[in-house]
Amino acid sequence: MVGERIPLETKNLTVRNETDILSLTPDRGILTFPRGNYSISYEAMVNANTMQFLFTEPANVTVSIPRPFMVTNPLLTSIQPSGSKLEEGNNTTNISWKQVRSVEIRYYDEGQEHLLYLFAQFWLIIAVVLLLPFFLSRNN
Repeated sequence: MVGERIPLETKNLTVRNETDILSLTPDRGILTFPRGNYSISYEAMVNANTMQFLFTEPANVTVSIPRPFMVTNPLLTSIQPSGSKLEEGNNTTNISWKQVRSVEIRYYDEGQEHLLYLFAQFWLIIAVVLLLPFFLSRNN
């Protein structure tokens, strides 16, 4: 969020309006088209488990995250701004916002969730082992 904006290298860019797919050519990485309702889809490499989107004007945004990735555990994820609508189904999770200028999503996979539960169980066992002598000495 701080610093110079770096354009995303994308493939299979598709811009649709209510009736048809538009044929657009970016000018220096910038797409311009008349005001209206559009759906923009593209493919791009994601190098980390965080996505950020910045818009020059407020926009309605929907992000679809495929099934191996999840956003439901608040200990592992972050969805900003928080006024989002989350829908699960069809092996995807859809997150929607209305009239936002920026969106940030941190997602995780099943392996990270298993590591969190393993870590929590490990500390729970340590807590029980350390507190057990205290509780046993209170009974004497």
